[in-house]
Order: sequence, then structure tokens, then C-alpha cells
Amino acid sequence: MPLYHQVTIGTYLQAKDILERGLAIAFADIERAFAEYLAHADRSRKIVLVGHSQGAEMVNRLLRRFFDDDPAMRARLLLAMPIGGDVDALTSDTRGAPPRTSPLHAPRRDRCIVAYRSYAAGEHVDPDRWHRRPATRPSA
Repeated sequence: MPLYHQVTIGTYLQAKDILERGLAIAFADIERAFAEYLAHADRSRKIVLVGHSQGAEMVNRLLRRFFDDDPAMRARLLLAMPIGGDVDALTSDTRGAPPRTSPLHAPRRDRCIVAYRSYAAGEHVDPDRWHRRPATRPSA
């Protein structure tokens, strides 16, 4: 398993530009490792991405960088689990266009994204503490 530069918990308390700089350095390591994997892996092999907390951010960046605009890569995606993070790749488009895929309502049970956050019972939850508010989708 490749190692990568990570930001410290204290970096999350810094200004957003400092946090983004640190996350960009971390993602550069992840991006290189994933590109190396893709260069040597069987192209028919399905892909599963799993990350927790800061790793969830890395999963989202991988989804945006390698899967958002590439139908062949989306076809290889079996499962993405950015646990404890936001899901914004593959599910939204900043230009206002409809989503490229609908992982929450897809008729198949593969090629999906599973994300959640958990909190201790009775804990005050401030959705804006670390990330923007989660998007909601109407039920199908």
C-alpha cells in the first residue's frame, strides 16, 4: 500500500487556502499511485475506492479526476466509499448540468457510492463544522 503525505488535524483549523494546499500535496501522491496502478492493472478489472475522513476526500478527488468525465472508467467503478466525507463527484455538476450518473437511484446495485457520517448519541451536530452541508436527493 502506498504512503502519502497527509495534513494534520490542525490544518483543518487553518484558513481554507492553507488546507487546500495541503490536500493538493496529499492528492498528488494518491494521483501518482493510482495512475501507476492503472498503467499496470488489467483493464477489465473492476475498481473499488475506500477512504475514511481525509481518505474520503482523496476518494472524492480520485472520482473527480479519473471518473467524472470518463465513461470507460465509470464502467469500471464497482464501488466508492468516501466514509465520513462529502460526495460531490459523479453526483453533481458545478455548471448546473444534470448528474453524469445517479448512484443513489441506479437500477443496478453495483457502480454505486456509499457515504455516511456517524456521531455519538446526544452529540451536537454542526453540518458546517468541517464541510459544506450534505446535498439531499428526492426519493425515487
